[in-house]
Amino acid sequence: MFQCRVRAMDDRGCWGSFSNIETLATAKFDEGPGLNRRESYKGSKISYKDIRWDKPRRKLGAGGFGVVYRSAIGGWRGITVAVKELIRGCGEDAHRDLEREVDILRRMKHPHLIRVFGLCTVIEENTPAMLMEYMSGGSLSLVIHPPYTSFSLPLSNKETIRRISLLEQIASAMHFLHHAQPCIVHRDLKPGNVLLDRTQRVAKVCDFGLARMRTAAGKATRVAGSFKYMAPELFKHNTVTEHVDTYSFGVVVNETLSGAYPWKDTPDIAIPMRVAVENKRPEIVKEAKIHPNLLKLILDCWRQDPTARPTMGGALDVLKAHRLELSP
Repeated sequence: MFQCRVRAMDDRGCWGSFSNIETLATAKFDEGPGLNRRESYKGSKISYKDIRWDKPRRKLGAGGFGVVYRSAIGGWRGITVAVKELIRGCGEDAHRDLEREVDILRRMKHPHLIRVFGLCTVIEENTPAMLMEYMSGGSLSLVIHPPYTSFSLPLSNKETIRRISLLEQIASAMHFLHHAQPCIVHRDLKPGNVLLDRTQRVAKVCDFGLARMRTAAGKATRVAGSFKYMAPELFKHNTVTEHVDTYSFGVVVNETLSGAYPWKDTPDIAIPMRVAVENKRPEIVKEAKIHPNLLKLILDCWRQDPTARPTMGGALDVLKAHRLELSP
């Protein structure tokens, strides 16, 4: 074991520092084409002055490096947008992450990927901001963990179908990314990074600040992500392939169908040892009575050997087949 310090985002979007994590290594990672800061963003600049705001501005959420606001209704070219603004002094890494997110999402068009319009500069702060489509239904986390209501297990047939449909949409988006040229690895797939429309029946994957374009199996220059959803190989040797998204998806499927927070009673600092060394996984809630086909999908996504995990296309097929079985 060697000493290191890493940054990781928890499921609430907060960043913290951790040390003494076994065999975490750092190495150069092939960023892939399309990330040259002087070339990638031609035509993506937007004037901040063109955005109309409510007074006071409506805050949608905040993380360690930025705040997301909603424009006024129809506040930019006749549409309502969400604006992610970096806070002053957040560092060069955060700037690169935001620019990478714009670069990826402006070129990736899929009905279940959040649409990004471009970058602008917040005049008062001289900090960058990203304009993206506004999803009024909140995140998948609000469906799984409703703040003011409770639900009983197992889920009703109708609610199970709705949740499986949302999971299908996520799998479809991830399958699309993994088959892009080059392959795009999200690296931070979790319910908080899946946004819903006002009906909460249409899902879109967002937050690509940690995403990587993979031309070959690579290693990230920093360990970043949400520990509760991270694959064991990220803790062991920080290898980034599309299989890390599959592992995360398995955690999302389990959480969505059971309503249970992953690693609820485990401190974040202990998760790397549990996952990578002890080969432990989040709890399977028996009361949820997850169907054996879906339970097998979850466990397959959690395999220690990354190459033994299903593809996102395979996961999509399993979900779709089960939803059709349940549908009247």
